[in-house]
Order: sequence, then C-alpha cells, then structure tokens
Amino acid sequence: PYRDDRYDIHTPKVVLNNVDWWKLANHENLFAAEADVYDCVIKDYIDRSLPPPSNVNFDNFPSQLLLGVPLKIDIGKINLHQWKVEYEEYNPQVKKSSGIYFDNLNGTLENLTNVKSSINKNAHVSFSGSAMFMSKVETKCKFQFDLSKPKTADCSFDLQMGALNKTILNPFAEPLGFFKVKSGEMK
Repeated sequence: PYRDDRYDIHTPKVVLNNVDWWKLANHENLFAAEADVYDCVIKDYIDRSLPPPSNVNFDNFPSQLLLGVPLKIDIGKINLHQWKVEYEEYNPQVKKSSGIYFDNLNGTLENLTNVKSSINKNAHVSFSGSAMFMSKVETKCKFQFDLSKPKTADCSFDLQMGALNKTILNPFAEPLGFFKVKSGEMK
C-alpha cells in the first residue's frame, strides 16, 4: 500500500428543492434550485508512515474534481447547517496522530455546477460562511473558484480567525509541524 488520503463523509440529511428525480435516478443529472445539507461530517486522514504514491496527481482542487464528475450537476445554492470538517495525520517521526477541525460550520455555497452552459453564464462557484476552529476560535471564510480555468484552478480565499494561543496550537503544532509555542498569542 501507499500513502493516500482516506475520506469519510457522513451526511444524515439532505433536502433538495425543484429536482427532476427521474433524471437523477437514471444518472442523467442532478439539477436543483436549492439544497440544504444538515449535520455533515467530513474527515480526512493520512498516514505519513506509508510510502508516497509514485504518480502524484496535481489536478485535485475542488473545482477540478467537480468538473471531472461524470454526472452533470447544477445546484444554484446549497445551505450548509452545523457541519464539521476534520483533518488528521499520523506522523511516524513522532509516532503520534494529531489533527485540526472546524465545527459549527454554517454557510452558503453558490453556483455548484459542472455544466458548460451554466459555467458560460457564471463561471464562479463561491462559499461564504463561519465556523469554530477547534471549538474555540471564531472563523469566517469566503472562497471562490473560477470554473472557466480548470487547468490553473484559479481561486481566491479570505479567512478571518480570532486569536490563537498555545493551548489551541500546541496539540497539533508539535506532532504535525515540529514546533511548540511557549508563550504569546497569534492574531
């Protein structure tokens, strides 16, 4: 085996509005005016003790992955309610696993599409929302991907976080980044 990310996604409730269920059931498309996704948990885990893959794929930005999905998708707006996103990594040098997470994530994803005619009308998929980093630090995020530029995966991010101190940073900074904060606060 080689090193690769393992993703676990749990989505207990999804509500779609204005969907052609027959086309979805026949794998033709997933078109919806709006969707609400509740209590989703996304986990990403990687074991650094395993050797890296021989072929590394660099076409793995979210916008590039969306454009590669064979099912045609066109959802105008997705409302995210109470999500949790986790990343965990095993580091063989320190023989520890550690990670970070964002919980209480709420926001709106707009123009999720891989349909060429929709991309020609609006080439940007965007997200705006808020979350708690490690259940302690308020975080606000905006990002945008340009779907008309799949080769370069053009995107922009804006992240605002509250202050981070050693009690928040050190549990993951030591095993993942090989550093320790002795005092101070990062703003």
